[in-house]
Amino acid sequence: MSRDKGFPVKNGKLCEIEIIDDPTLKGFGRQVTEGFFKTVFWLFWIYLMLPFLCLILWFIGIKIFYIKVILASGYKELFFLIKKAGLITLVFAVIFLTWGYYNYLWFGRRNRRRFSPAATVEDVAHTFQLHPEEVVNLHQARIITFLFDEEEIEPKMLTYYYLAEDEHRAENK
Repeated sequence: MSRDKGFPVKNGKLCEIEIIDDPTLKGFGRQVTEGFFKTVFWLFWIYLMLPFLCLILWFIGIKIFYIKVILASGYKELFFLIKKAGLITLVFAVIFLTWGYYNYLWFGRRNRRRFSPAATVEDVAHTFQLHPEEVVNLHQARIITFLFDEEEIEPKMLTYYYLAEDEHRAENK
């Protein structure tokens, strides 16, 4: 494949140029640089469009915008407010990052949490005063119904439906 005036040529014919557009191939430095230049040029474009924006607003009848913001230097107050808010945000970020780093240094990768052991079928059966096979049936049931008396805490009837079948399997307790 040769090049004729910058275009790839193969057997006297122009070849199709393959354009690779895959942002994942860009390095971090290139992404930061491109982002910086995009931001700078967008801000420059907006700066160039400000007279046009003022003209449109003036035609619409919003002359007060130009008087309050441009002539009275209202944009300086906006920049001052943004600077203060940015400083406050930076202070909070430093505080939280310092706190996180302190916690990392103090606690490190130690895991002092104590977890309760998983309840066994026998534990659940003992707690609810059921037979262990009933507990297993309840674990496999899709619908469980407990019927209570108003005076008593214990259920009078325990009803459960199996997943595989929708036929009623009621056990009286």
